[in-house]
Amino acid sequence: MNIMKLILLAISICFSITTNAKPNDQAINKSLLEWQQEVEQSNFSGNVLAILNGQLIYSKSFGLANREKKIPFNENTVFDIGSITKQFTATAIMKLVEEGKLSLGDTLDAHFENVPNDKKNITLHHLLTHTSGFTHGFGLYDVVEKYGLINEAFDSKLVAKPGDKYHYSNVGYSLLAIIIEKETNKSWEEYIDEKILQPAGLNKTGYKLVKRNESNLAVNYGRDPNAFQRLFGITAASESVGHSLQHQYNEPGPRWYMEGAGGFLSTIGDMSKWYLALGSEKILSQKSWKTIFTPYITENEDKTSYYGYGWAIGTNEAGHKRISHDGSNGYTLADFKFFPDKKVFIFMATNNRDDMPNELINKLELIILDEVVTKGS
Repeated sequence: MNIMKLILLAISICFSITTNAKPNDQAINKSLLEWQQEVEQSNFSGNVLAILNGQLIYSKSFGLANREKKIPFNENTVFDIGSITKQFTATAIMKLVEEGKLSLGDTLDAHFENVPNDKKNITLHHLLTHTSGFTHGFGLYDVVEKYGLINEAFDSKLVAKPGDKYHYSNVGYSLLAIIIEKETNKSWEEYIDEKILQPAGLNKTGYKLVKRNESNLAVNYGRDPNAFQRLFGITAASESVGHSLQHQYNEPGPRWYMEGAGGFLSTIGDMSKWYLALGSEKILSQKSWKTIFTPYITENEDKTSYYGYGWAIGTNEAGHKRISHDGSNGYTLADFKFFPDKKVFIFMATNNRDDMPNELINKLELIILDEVVTKGS
């Protein structure tokens, strides 16, 4: 049985088990259980999972995915992964580069008509690394046609000269999704599904192509009703803002502020499969994976994190190399991180980032890297 099958079997039968660390290492189990007790005393609701050397060592569901219906989080809960979606867009671009349909040095005027002079020299590399100079974004779940997004992007003022500096931009990734559609004559999601999701075994990830049981959808929660109005265009009478699909499809029409940049729905099992697929030649060549995980531009002033193609590459506070990305719609939060030198993967997702205990998630990372990897080796 290969590693993929072992992981999937472990996830399916052990998800309710709190730890699956080495049986003879009581210190590891003790640390994880103490951490779990801290989380249970907080208001955190969501899923947490950790893998070491291809083996599941921790998985746990906390709290309610739907408070109104008292539905708890479980391994089948579907949640919004936000900007983790960008990884799939970047991978699709590299797939088209391998197929000879695109070049990373392609400029916007090679794929669009009437590109303004200040944007003609923006390349695919700039879009992938958030160095295009485009603003962060224009909206979230608003109904907007493809060419509405293009026009708004081309009419907007750049925040920096292309290639000069890092400025995180959903706009850039939506333009990448449009380029994918132009080159494949398929919808962005169809191409992603065919070339990436299905080969990787991700059957519960996507926008519209996946058939979903609505009872498995996590409801989003928050404490700021004004934020609901800003992000979703609704007035919230309570902390509940509904689940993401309600906002994606409450009106007919495309949502190109989000396409390619965020909003994919997934499960913790599919995120584990995606981790296992990273580096797989079923998806991309090793050369292309290396290109994706190359640190091109610093994300912060202290230069502890750099951006590749859809990924942040840096080190954690203990000095371990970390490759990661998180995603949020303002209420949910998903965090995908792995440590290639230590063969550690940690994923968490919550439907209420207001009650997200950041210090506890960071503590889990340190527990696993220190006690499981260092002391347990």
